[in-house]
Amino acid sequence: MTQLIKICICDDRIEDLEYAFDLVKEFAESNPEYAINLRKFQSAYDLLDCIEASCSFDIIILDIVLPHINGIEVAKKIRQRKEPCEIIFASSSREYGVDAFGVNASNYIVKPIIKEDFNRILEDTIKKLKRNDRQPLIIKVKGGLRKVAASDIVTIESFNRRRGITLLSGEQIETGTTLAALHELLSDDERFFMPHRAYIVNLEHISSIIGSDILMCDGQRIPISRSCGKDLKDAYLKFLF
Repeated sequence: MTQLIKICICDDRIEDLEYAFDLVKEFAESNPEYAINLRKFQSAYDLLDCIEASCSFDIIILDIVLPHINGIEVAKKIRQRKEPCEIIFASSSREYGVDAFGVNASNYIVKPIIKEDFNRILEDTIKKLKRNDRQPLIIKVKGGLRKVAASDIVTIESFNRRRGITLLSGEQIETGTTLAALHELLSDDERFFMPHRAYIVNLEHISSIIGSDILMCDGQRIPISRSCGKDLKDAYLKFLF
């Protein structure tokens, strides 16, 4: 089955814009299983206006050093609209790396762009889209059932015979389903790992691993049991690369 993927590129330097545009076209020709709808913008404001007018993209390839507004600020505005797109930053400098992942960027590529690196990053990002397209989970909650996208789950915590599922939005859902049952439900999804008997984490939403703690993207600090440290790092590296 052909997968439709909407991609846009935003770069104020016309030569960089055309080069990235050509790379995506070549990628599409080499991968006919993807039906890629491709657009380009030389102005960040034109991109934002398009999104404001209800344009939607699956992947945005975004320059960082732009006139009047930088790519990080553009990404923040896109995230404020709750756009579910994946963002790949492209920059001639590495100095924005930390800021880039602060807006949940999928990847960061340094110019001049090397074709092989670009193709690998684009392929990885498309695989991430496929993971996010999986069927939602059906969670038992008080009074009924709740549909939850696995990609929205940050952590699951067991406390006082209840389980709390924390979502990217900050909402917490309580369920009586056991942690073991939830872990089994997520067992075929490589994003989820149990670093402690009371927690399940989504590897996709880890900000960093510091000593015996995991720092999640929403600021939660999750303990790592002594027996899980190596397995967690191995699983996280496998997920990333």
